[in-house]
Amino acid sequence: IGVFVLCLVFARKNLNLGRGDWRGAVRASGFFLIVVFTGFALTPHYSTSSLWIWSWFQVEFGIAVGTALQFGAFYLALEPYVRRTWPEMLISWSRLLGGGWRDPLVGRDLLIGTLFGIAASIALLARVALPHWFPVAGISAGAGVESQMGTAPAFMGSVCLQSEALMNAMGGLAFLFVVARLTRRKWVGIMTVGIFLGAIVLVGENLVVEIPLAALFVVAMLYCLLRFGLLASAVAWITSQVFVPLTTDFSRWYAWRGLALVGLLFGLALYGFKVSLAGQSAFGALLEE
Repeated sequence: IGVFVLCLVFARKNLNLGRGDWRGAVRASGFFLIVVFTGFALTPHYSTSSLWIWSWFQVEFGIAVGTALQFGAFYLALEPYVRRTWPEMLISWSRLLGGGWRDPLVGRDLLIGTLFGIAASIALLARVALPHWFPVAGISAGAGVESQMGTAPAFMGSVCLQSEALMNAMGGLAFLFVVARLTRRKWVGIMTVGIFLGAIVLVGENLVVEIPLAALFVVAMLYCLLRFGLLASAVAWITSQVFVPLTTDFSRWYAWRGLALVGLLFGLALYGFKVSLAGQSAFGALLEE
């Protein structure tokens, strides 16, 4: 909340000075609003009561609008300063917002973000997998399968709602920027964000196992943000939320859902790989005589 309030101050200052990519903020926030509200619309069990429908609309649409406005405020606050201080973090993001879906740098960051997101997700899912292979006590099983439950529309809605992980990417950048600006030390911001992320993902059942895995998660996410920028970080966060455990028993009624999610991520990575080549052959000089 404190970081958000500070970002509101910076956003107001930037707007008054005529700085900031407000068109990009509107586009990103509008897309965010549509996807999140679509997720909310697909997930509930509806009632024929008009009072229930109106109450549902007020709550869910309010959450979607509020989240989108927060995202836009963060972006308006950060974009001018980050572009001036760490411009490499916003290059591919700005190109994507400008319509550059086939820009090679955009493709590279889509591919890299997918890979980092899968690696980060595996680091967290390993916590519940280890007790099946080693005598590790005090860890509850069954994490990460909630998005595969419910009806088919609810499943698709839960996938849409994973776009809320965009706030994690933008929030992480905001936290890093605010702390680094207040302390005038970038490494202090990095350490603070790392500790904050690690505390969030810890469950508290078996810290001896959880802390190293949480550290791997934090390192993957921070390296992705610092090395490749906001777009790759956003893709990594969404991927880490979408990637879930698969069942090897394909006779199960929910088996197709895990396969669909893996197929979605594979398609995103393949698209990023193809676009990143900029029309060149995937095999390069190997096919040339």
